[in-house]
Parts: sequence; structure tokens; C-alpha cells
Amino acid sequence: MAGDGRIIPVWHNVGPGEVIRYSPTLADAVSGNTRSLDKLAIQIASVARPDLFQPIMRKVAFAQTVGKGEIMESPASNIRQGPIRHATLPNDMVNRIDLIRTALLEVVPHSRNEWMDGFQRDAHPSKEVEVWEAIAARYSRAVEARQISDSGKQAIFQMLLLSSLGSDESAAEILFKEFGDRAQAVFDRTRYDKGIFTPISNEDRRRQAEINVEIQDLSGPGASIDLAYIEEIVVEMSRKDTGE
Repeated sequence: MAGDGRIIPVWHNVGPGEVIRYSPTLADAVSGNTRSLDKLAIQIASVARPDLFQPIMRKVAFAQTVGKGEIMESPASNIRQGPIRHATLPNDMVNRIDLIRTALLEVVPHSRNEWMDGFQRDAHPSKEVEVWEAIAARYSRAVEARQISDSGKQAIFQMLLLSSLGSDESAAEILFKEFGDRAQAVFDRTRYDKGIFTPISNEDRRRQAEINVEIQDLSGPGASIDLAYIEEIVVEMSRKDTGE
């Protein structure tokens, strides 16, 4: 009534003809209709949460633009950096970027300023940090405690980078070219499978509890062992023995 636009009339199980027959003046009102719930939800969101609605609409418009865009090839020399979009980055994000840089330093020897500059130019740096965190984590798992050549490390990094961009075929080609028959095993190490360890049986759990009691008798309260952790060590040792 005061013109703040907080009221949205909603028609439920009725159409324009029925509303006109009941009240011609109501038919002129801008209303939502439950016959199109998606459209109704958008109408409500635009009024109830404009702070969320506008970013969503921008993402939709961007997706539509990209979908209609023409794919073109251009020399890398034509690529130009975008402008600085974020003068500063939050402290927690800076810490995460530092960890990413440390994990990838041997394959991406850029300076700290170069890393920060790149994220400051991103339209959505928080999303890009998540992508690079995944790359850094998977890279670390693949090369940890294993004898992998410098070219092998570069191949793993390039594979992960291409995979993150959706170029799975090119990523696989790089990995197979470098590792041959071992490519699948190398790729598997970039993933974390919770089922890699043998589940602990009830008997093992009972025995673990007994051992913990014995340890506490000898070493005092708080001392214990963890069979799951021991299994991790055993699996890692077996991998080294078999050369995986």
C-alpha cells in the first residue's frame, strides 16, 4: 500500500478469465501464478531477496551469453590480462592462496605477487581459489613420497589443469604420453577413495579396545592406538614394496 512492493498477489488454480469474472480490477494486478512455480519463485525472490536475486540473474545472463558465443581460436600472444577487479583479498583467502602456491611451487614457480595478482583479476576469486585448491590437493597426493621425474610432475599438473577446464581428452593424452601403461595408476592417485582401506571388523574393534586399556594401564589415561591409522601405514608400505 505504501509503494514498497513487498506484496505479491498469487493466483492459485485460476486463470485470467476466472479472475475477470470475479473482479475485473483484480485482473489488472501484476500477479504470480502457481501454474508456473519456477516463474513464481523468481518473482518472489526478486521482491523478498533482491540481494540474492540480482547475482543469480547476472549468472543466468552470463551462462546464456556463453551458450550463444562462437568458439574461436586465437594465438596465445593475443591474450591480454583483464583489469584488477579486487584491490584487496580477504586474509583467509590470502592464506589459502599461499598454501596453493607452496604445493605447486615446483611446477608453477611464480612469485607470490604474481599469484595474488592473478586472483585479484578474477571476477569470482573465491571460486577460482576452490578450483586451484582441488588441483593442489590432487597434485600433492599424486607425487607424495614417490619417485617422479620433473617431466612427470609437469605432466600430472598439466593433466589436472586441463581436466579442471573440461578438456578431459587432452588431459588423458598428456598423462598417457608421459606414463604409458602406468597412466591409469597415476591418475587414480589423484583421487581419494574412502573405500581404499579394509573396514575394521567388530572383532578388531573389540581387540583395539582391550589394547587401549592395556596401554592406558602402562602409559596413563589418554594413550591409545587407532587401527584405521595403522591400516593406512600398512597400505602405504605395501604400495612402496610393489612399486605402485
